[in-house]
Amino acid sequence: MTVAIGTGNELGYGIAVQRDGKIVVSGYYTNGASADTALLRFDQNGVLDPSFDSDGIVSSTFSPDTDEALSLALQPDGKIVIAGCIRNGAPNDFLLARYNENGSLDMAFAGTGFRIIPIGPAADIALSVAVQPDGKIVAAGFSSNGSNNDFGVVRVNANGSMDNTFGGDGRVTTAFAVSTDSANAVAIQADGKIVVAGRAVIGSAAQFGVARYGYGTNAAANDGYFALDETSAIRFDNAFRAGTTTAKSITSLGLPALPAGMTFLNTPRVVLTSTGFAGDVLVKLKLPLSVDLANFNATQVVQFENGVWIDRTAAAPVRDFATRTIYGRISPFFPFAAVSPLSPASESVSVTGRMLRGDGRGVSKAIVTITDGNRMRASVLTNPFGYYRFTVSARTAYLMNTAAKRHNFAPVLFSAAENIEDFDFVSEP
Repeated sequence: MTVAIGTGNELGYGIAVQRDGKIVVSGYYTNGASADTALLRFDQNGVLDPSFDSDGIVSSTFSPDTDEALSLALQPDGKIVIAGCIRNGAPNDFLLARYNENGSLDMAFAGTGFRIIPIGPAADIALSVAVQPDGKIVAAGFSSNGSNNDFGVVRVNANGSMDNTFGGDGRVTTAFAVSTDSANAVAIQADGKIVVAGRAVIGSAAQFGVARYGYGTNAAANDGYFALDETSAIRFDNAFRAGTTTAKSITSLGLPALPAGMTFLNTPRVVLTSTGFAGDVLVKLKLPLSVDLANFNATQVVQFENGVWIDRTAAAPVRDFATRTIYGRISPFFPFAAVSPLSPASESVSVTGRMLRGDGRGVSKAIVTITDGNRMRASVLTNPFGYYRFTVSARTAYLMNTAAKRHNFAPVLFSAAENIEDFDFVSEP
């Protein structure tokens, strides 16, 4: 059986079978110098379905240039989602559109029934599409970075808006090497993770390329973030990464001075990871609840890199004052912190840690003393497991000295902008 829509070339690419047995096919047909998307629906006998736009054929013109429907997926409610590309006098962009069961465009999707999604500076083409159980739509294909192609994956919400919980702006690209990569198929695992497969050119040979994204329903923390400690968490651009990732607190006194007028709002940290991930990571920081609205709105996430402090604040996700949460895109292995140009309110924070032997056991009954710039002192004894605890003024410099029988601990200069745990020290030989 063949079906002719126009008088030029006509190509089918996507196919799916509805629960009632009807068959839906997507593709495009040429219309002179341009091309338009095409959807066809057949009944179980292979006859065009007249309940689908009166003749079983729906054609859509999204631009005066080239529109192609290269894949389709069916939603549980019977709506039809297509993915492909659109070129309107410029390089191709991803094209997503959703249709009602009768073949009309679903205006509840992006307000127009379709959405155009640019990713890179050159051609972006979606080759596969899938619908998650929560209604979000994932499309995969390739995105040109100007010199070669990378895997390109996008996710939109059920209403067609970009899902900013995926890659920060709804878009993720993955480069396997420095040649032509293309994601040709996408599937959703039972746990919600996204798997794409296609071509990865390594050297001169094309190989199978498979990547998995997201954290599905197995997330250890909110929406794919790995908690590093009580106030910081990171996410690897929604890409699955195996390995160990931790955060190390750094006393601000050991870092170069901030730009004039800036003040630390939290303790600086470094992300240490064995994942082999070389790109930026999305960091989520929770600031002390004592930070007022003016300070919060002025806060930046900065990172010390190549000899200067760099503003690494992320525009998305949007910061949330109610939870004092702010986001940044940072590089692993370089110190980062939240800072404000305004004077923060005075507050107290706790500093907790252990005095340890070389074998990792705690040193009990050690006398730990801290002294501030006014020579005010406070001392505590470590408990049987070597733990100590102080309440100190935030962002104030203290000198810590420790006295213990048969153990030597070097003096430490520190300043805390927030509560610090695991501020541990090991005795010197």
